[in-house]
Order: sequence, then structure tokens, then C-alpha cells
Amino acid sequence: MNKKISAVVTLVGLILIMCAMAVLFHNKKEDNLAQKSSNTVLSSLKEKIEESNLKTSEEKKDLNKDLNQYDGYIKIPKLNLELPVMKKTTQANLKKSPCIYSGTAKDSNLIIAAHNYSAHFGKINQLENGDKVQYTDLQNNTYNYCVTAKEKINGSNSEQMQNENYALTLFTCDYTGRDRITIRCERK
Repeated sequence: MNKKISAVVTLVGLILIMCAMAVLFHNKKEDNLAQKSSNTVLSSLKEKIEESNLKTSEEKKDLNKDLNQYDGYIKIPKLNLELPVMKKTTQANLKKSPCIYSGTAKDSNLIIAAHNYSAHFGKINQLENGDKVQYTDLQNNTYNYCVTAKEKINGSNSEQMQNENYALTLFTCDYTGRDRITIRCERK
């Protein structure tokens, strides 16, 4: 009887370990796909931003049609990150790149969400007060920011995310998925 219980417990343990490994490999695959997508889009986006400065207004309209799902790109030197930022936050878009949750850089109330993939915002918890963040929009306006606060916010408390008066907020899920790691920045 004890041998049967021991065998069942061992089998259940092995199944749980295999499930955990499957989740780990799935998450790593998603991270790699997100990184590849972001890198491809970023180089095209930068190229088109540069080209748009040289085009006539009619040519700019055509160019903007191609880029209508992107607003610009973010650069975080300390984390060696440079990522395109999509205009609309959806689950599908978040798998590709960070997305605008609300606000604009121009109005100094920009909030950007991203998955916690290591290729996206998975390391923003390493940012400290004084670290630099830069955002460049499609019109090639560059906004410079400085990290001033780091918070952990309950994932169901979206009001707290938006009610603060910061020029830039970056956030991602923690590894439990319940809370949001939040970085607050002021414009320099």
C-alpha cells in the first residue's frame, strides 16, 4: 500500500514539474517572439521617422498610414532597452511591444504598459531615482525624463495608476500577475 501511494505521489510530482517546464518554455517563446517583433518594427520605425522629416506633407500622410498603429519609441539606457510603442493597448498589441495605456508625451501625462517579458519591461524594477528615460514620437519630438519614484500597485487599482501627476509612467505585471510594478518619471 505504501509503495502505491509513493508511486502515485512521485507520478503527480513529475507531472507538476513537466507542467511547470511547459509554462516556462511557453513564456520564453513568447518573450523571444516579442523581442524579434519589437526589433524589426523599431528599425523600420526609426527609418520612417527620419524619412518623414524630409518628405512633403502629402508624402507624410502616406507614411503615417503605414505607421498608424505606432506612436513612437522609448529608450531606457540603464536597461539597454529601445522599443517601439503602439498607440492602442490590447492583449495582441502587448505581445508585440509596449503600448500607450493613456495620455500623451506632449501633454506630460503619458502612461505606457508592457508585458514583463525580459525583452520589454521585465527589468523595470531595476530602475532607480535619477535614471534616464527618453521617448521619441513620430514627429521626431524627443522628450527626456528622469525616474522619480517606484511603486507596486494592486492590479485592480487603475485609478491609482492614472490619478498621479507624473509626466511619464511605465508599468508591467509582477510575476504573480496581481500587482503592477510602476515607474514614475518627471520631464527633464
